[in-house]
Amino acid sequence: METYTEARALVAHPGYDSDRRKALEGLRAELEKGSIDGPTVDIVERFARLPHCYTLQSCHGHFMRRSSTEDRNTDRVGDIDSAGDRIHYRIAYIALCVQDSDRGRALLEDLRALMDIDPDYIQFGSADWFWKTCVNSYVLQVSPLKNAHQDHFDVDIEDAERIERVRDGFFDGLRDVLSRNEHQM
Repeated sequence: METYTEARALVAHPGYDSDRRKALEGLRAELEKGSIDGPTVDIVERFARLPHCYTLQSCHGHFMRRSSTEDRNTDRVGDIDSAGDRIHYRIAYIALCVQDSDRGRALLEDLRALMDIDPDYIQFGSADWFWKTCVNSYVLQVSPLKNAHQDHFDVDIEDAERIERVRDGFFDGLRDVLSRNEHQM
């Protein structure tokens, strides 16, 4: 699946409020089912409280042996018996719909700035499959640039360790962005 395209410009979204309400209803159902990755529940819940965006999808990012059937583990790279020198990685990301407003534009700038954590491993952009059903949708993902268009792939141990460090910093950065946005409410 292609997960990343360059960021598009915000456009008019007359149904934003209605779409947001529907998305939040779906989010409540997903939270009740426990289908959101545990380490990111707080982030998804906090984004839900911001009136100028809503979460479309998210993933904490998962490291596993290629043969593993457990695709939602939260194992650290050092805890995985890779049975070799390769680990399978499912990318960490968050996809949001952002309101075309001053606060929405400011949020996009804050999100785009998270690439500074490691520009070779964090991409900010749009995703065509979201945009078709939800304009003004943006994604931030943690992936080596060479794999930016894939949602899962194999990496060597050294790269997995770097991805893990970047991913952890990325989610801390998202929490900082949320704190700034919450204080503006």
